[in-house]
Amino acid sequence: MDSEFVAADARERVRSVLLSRVSGTNIKCKRRDYYTFGAASGFQIVLMADLFCEPLVAHFQPMVAVCHKQLSQKFRALEDKIYFSDERPRERWKPPNYLHLYGLRGKKNKTFFRYKPLEQAAIEEIEGFKSDTVRFAEVADVSSLQLFLGEKGALHGPAGQIMSLFLDHYTLSEKEYRIKHDESSLPPAQRKFFEASIEELRKNIDAK
Repeated sequence: MDSEFVAADARERVRSVLLSRVSGTNIKCKRRDYYTFGAASGFQIVLMADLFCEPLVAHFQPMVAVCHKQLSQKFRALEDKIYFSDERPRERWKPPNYLHLYGLRGKKNKTFFRYKPLEQAAIEEIEGFKSDTVRFAEVADVSSLQLFLGEKGALHGPAGQIMSLFLDHYTLSEKEYRIKHDESSLPPAQRKFFEASIEELRKNIDAK
């Protein structure tokens, strides 16, 4: 196997690259391998530099999450109605107040045997994240978050469909919500989430 890796060295090299690229920016590194940027509105995006090193190989698959304290609590309360307690799928560790992952980098070669390609992947990742923060600084509410996630192509697949349902139930009336999302065509989990969202919409109307 053509490899030059020593695991500890690979990890430190990647950390050094990431930290050097966020120096002087508004991106904070509150813990190792965890980089966060907060918009004035309270929304955050977080880059998790998911790097797992073995003696001869490194696996690098960074993830980016959108976070918001109050919205994430409301989302979890609705999402809980999809599953029985023993059916909820096991999740990898998520940042506090995690709302939605939009940056799984599966398209990138994420297994490396040499330092230079790994360092280049880290540079591309952090520069992409820095670019995202410029646009993310404009996220002020649910509607602008929807626009941002749409631009990133983040609302796809089962998780993206559920997040679309969640965000739409904040911005649409019940009638508009039912028109946009045909309940009969939704898969089971999404249908349960849709029903929970309708129930929540009605509670909000009754409370007013």
